[in-house]
Amino acid sequence: MINIDKIKRCFERINTDEIHIKKFNFMYQKLNLYLIGSAIVIAFVVLNFYDENYKKERYSAINYQKEIRAQYEEHKEIRKSLGGNLRSYGQFYEDIIPRYTSTFVLVGGMTGLTLIPFIIFFLWRQPAPVCVDRKRQLIYTWHRGKLLAARLNQLQTELRAKSNLALEYSGGWGPMVISLYPAGKVYDKKGELKKGKRIPIGTFVPQYDYQNHDLKPFIEHYMQGFVTVPEDFETSRSWLEPSPRKPMSLPDQEVLDKAIDEWLKQERTV
Repeated sequence: MINIDKIKRCFERINTDEIHIKKFNFMYQKLNLYLIGSAIVIAFVVLNFYDENYKKERYSAINYQKEIRAQYEEHKEIRKSLGGNLRSYGQFYEDIIPRYTSTFVLVGGMTGLTLIPFIIFFLWRQPAPVCVDRKRQLIYTWHRGKLLAARLNQLQTELRAKSNLALEYSGGWGPMVISLYPAGKVYDKKGELKKGKRIPIGTFVPQYDYQNHDLKPFIEHYMQGFVTVPEDFETSRSWLEPSPRKPMSLPDQEVLDKAIDEWLKQERTV
């Protein structure tokens, strides 16, 4: 039997009746966001502090009105000395401003690209957990406003060796992947299981190789009643979990119970 303390980072919370297991992709994708964001920030720093051409472009983008005014004054002096017709500043401005388009695109694009990872970080929320309900003998989650659920024998469990992260060489960081289904959409016309919604679960980066794979026997033993959860048991968090926004959760109990009852009702009619 799996030692519960070894996999406590995989759980959001756990008690005698329910386990709330974290979804793997949030932490995995967040690490990718950090890596991409770091690369973009490094490029931003190099351009803004060491690239003289870019620094000139940036200055022009910020001070374009000042530059155009200076060019107009120079143009006006030349025209006066030559005795030619003098255009108004407005006409001169309209003629010159298109020349700054590439400068605006370069500087604005680089600034926007740098801000994107930070915007995603502040808006992104950890999704609702996967609940293992021992009383109902059901595994479920809340996804885009509806319940997805399955019995233990409907999970179509896959234990992936790798997470597909470039930094992972030998394997062992992969998630446990399960299938959960909308109400009435578990089996096809032939009575075979549909693919369902494939959901990777577990922690990232794991504390030891294949940590998330240990969830499979643990869930099976838990559902069979072979696991006792200490009252003072505490879960732990990955360093990738903290976020500015509050994590999503399952809906309130009344809404959840109604959705589960409907799922079970449609299961019995199949």
